[in-house]
Formats: sequence, C-alpha cells, structure tokens
Amino acid sequence: MTANEPHTPIETLLAEREWVRALARSLAADVNQADDVEQQTWLATARHPPGDLSSPRAWLGTVLRNLVRRGARGEGRRRVREMAASHSESMPSAAEMVARAETQRRVVDAVLALSEPYRAAILARFFEDMPPREIARRLGVPVETVRTRIKRGLAALRVRLDAEYGGDGKTWGSRCCRSRAREASP
Repeated sequence: MTANEPHTPIETLLAEREWVRALARSLAADVNQADDVEQQTWLATARHPPGDLSSPRAWLGTVLRNLVRRGARGEGRRRVREMAASHSESMPSAAEMVARAETQRRVVDAVLALSEPYRAAILARFFEDMPPREIARRLGVPVETVRTRIKRGLAALRVRLDAEYGGDGKTWGSRCCRSRAREASP
C-alpha cells in the first residue's frame, strides 16, 4: 500500500467475520476447505485491502467466491493430471490379461460341468446376477433350497478347481492367475 491510497480500517472488515465464515461454509465442499478459504480471504484482505468500504460484504464476498472458484479449477486440473498419470499404471499387461481370460475360461468350464440343479443355481446367481429370492421364484422352489444349491455348487467348484491347480481350496484363484502370468511372460 502506498501513501496515496486511502487506509481501510481492518476492524470494519473484521466485523463481518461471522458472515464470511457462513459464506465460506455454504460455498465450500467441506468444513476444512471452508476454513482454508476463509483464512485465504482474510490473508488477501490484509495484503490488498479495499479502497472503498461502502459495501464490505460485497467486497469480501467477491474475494471469497473468487478463491473458491480458483480452488475448484485447480482441483479439477489436478484430478485430470492424476487420472492421466494413473491411466498407464492401471492397464494390466498382456500376460495378466491372458492369465485372467484363461482363469475365466476354466471357471466357466467348471460351472458348465456341474450337475443340475447346481449348474442352474450358479449360472442364475453369478452369471445372470439374480438374487436367491428371484431364482427361487423362477424355479418354483423355496429360497433356502436355492441357497443350499448355490452353496453346494460353489463347494463342488472349489473342489474341482483346487484339484486342477493344487492347493488348499482357498487361494486357487490367486495362484492360478500368478502362475499363468509367469508362464506367459518372456
């Protein structure tokens, strides 16, 4: 501030503290962001006080809204940069995709090899994404019967896939994917 600029008493602006806080909380995404924007508003006020105090709320509101907008733009740009940077990291390798496809094929083959009524229950539940109540209604059987068929079908799948991959029946999925990825990589 130069000697020629009119001096604005900060007390006049500070009288609007509660109003600034309420405005910040209404415009910000959360309480922490509101506190930050409020502090930035007071910092901007201290660095560049208004020359005309005929409407302190209008001036403070403009400063605060501009800070919120600037923060939102910066946040949007940051999100775009992070998405662009993480996009390449999220793409699985060709070996991983081959291993995953092979595992899916083996699971589908194992499901199709199940005897009825387990095959129908597993297909409806996991391939058609139907809840047990809907399966029961369509098949005309009690819900508990469907749940039992699903449970027994899953147990049969676990036994078959465990025998195929070897192991304790709890981790065959992660084991087969890792071993297939190693086999497929150069």
